[in-house]
Amino acid sequence: MTVTASEVRSAQFREKLRGYAPDDVDAALEAIAAKLDRGETLRRSDVEALEFGTRLRGYHPQDVDAFIDRLRQEAR
Repeated sequence: MTVTASEVRSAQFREKLRGYAPDDVDAALEAIAAKLDRGETLRRSDVEALEFGTRLRGYHPQDVDAFIDRLRQEAR
């Protein structure tokens, strides 16, 4: 099953102390969703290059990493 732009945009993550910066994660996922909206193929390099800062209160890294792993598996 191929991930859709809508699924990327609707991804939700638990929050925790010292998690990934939500702005970084949201911006990266929006860029991926926009690429999918344009009908472009998601490349493994698009996903491998993702890096997120951390914040005192941020997204739970395990949740984000699991979603990124799903994107990585579907990328070419």
